[in-house]
Amino acid sequence: MLIDATTGHDVIAYTSGADASCTGSASAPTVVRPNEVVSIPWEPIGQASTAVHVTVPPCGRYDGWTQVVDPGDRLAVEVLASVPFDPLCAVSSARVEDVDDVVPLGSAQQQVQHAALGPVDELRVLPGGAKGGRLAAG
Repeated sequence: MLIDATTGHDVIAYTSGADASCTGSASAPTVVRPNEVVSIPWEPIGQASTAVHVTVPPCGRYDGWTQVVDPGDRLAVEVLASVPFDPLCAVSSARVEDVDDVVPLGSAQQQVQHAALGPVDELRVLPGGAKGGRLAAG
């Protein structure tokens, strides 16, 4: 459950506790500040390289990449970051990071499109169930 306070910016996620009879062990309720997954800008580092520069939003963290098919049925790469729902954070600027092993790039780099930017409603997985980049590992 997500709860928004009076300001419209204070979002918390509440998960109720579970009784021992339901899960085998009792768990306490939790309250956290949730994140949103967004598609972020990227650009190739070099010709035929699998590395890219990504622009991570303020207070965000790089989460990985995935291969998608865009509305025109073309191969596209979506680079993902987690950012707080709350737009207020201690960091005021985006940062650029280098990410390697974006597999669909390399020699096919010129044919790969940039996926749409912004909030991601559905995480897509690569064939076989693995997500790209760090998403596959964790």
